[in-house]
Amino acid sequence: MERKKRYQCLVCNKLHDTEDAARSCHNGPIQGIVQGYEDYKKSWVGAH
Repeated sequence: MERKKRYQCLVCNKLHDTEDAARSCHNGPIQGIVQGYEDYKKSWVGAH
């Protein structure tokens, strides 16, 4: 599965394909999200 980076406007939670689009959505904070991971390993399990 292809990994795709999306950007989310944290004001309205809308996902955008580009960082610029997310930043200009509400001129507020954004976060980057990588979508498309098939395998996820919890390497921290059992760590105390």
